[in-house]
Amino acid sequence: TTSFKASAQEFLRFLRKIDKEARKALDLHLIVDNYSPHKHVKVEAWLKQRPRFLYSPTYASWLTQVERWFGLIIQGAIR
Repeated sequence: TTSFKASAQEFLRFLRKIDKEARKALDLHLIVDNYSPHKHVKVEAWLKQRPRFLYSPTYASWLTQVERWFGLIIQGAIR
C-alpha cells in the first residue's frame, strides 16, 4: 500500500499545482479513470472542498460528456 499512498499524494500534488496556477475564475473539469489514487479518500475530500473542480465519480459515467460522445460515435458506427 505504500505505492498507493505515494501515488495518491502525487495526484494531490498535481491537483494543488493546477489549483494554484489556473485562473481562479475558471471551473476545472476533471476526467479521470478508475485508477485507485484518483478515488483515494484524501483526494475525494480535497476535491469536495473545491467546488471549482468538477469531478465525475467513476460510478457515474453517464454524467461525463465524453462518455456521451463516445456513445453517440458507437451508435453511429453500428447503424
